[in-house]
Amino acid sequence: MDHIQKDLANLKEGIDSAKTNLAKLEGVESEILHQLKKEYGISSVEEAKTMLNDLTKELEDHKKDIEKTYSKLKEDYQW
Repeated sequence: MDHIQKDLANLKEGIDSAKTNLAKLEGVESEILHQLKKEYGISSVEEAKTMLNDLTKELEDHKKDIEKTYSKLKEDYQW
């Protein structure tokens, strides 16, 4: 019977620890969403993902333009 009480106490301790961690993570999530709203006008994770995808595509487009321009300059000036 004593081992059952110890097991239950350990389980309760684990549950309490998980609840504490969840509360901390929810606080972090809330703060991140607040920052996204303040700095970028984004109010959800989905909007942030969309913006990230758009910016990633834009970055790739700029990289291609830079590489194309560099190649043209290299060709034009033969270096």
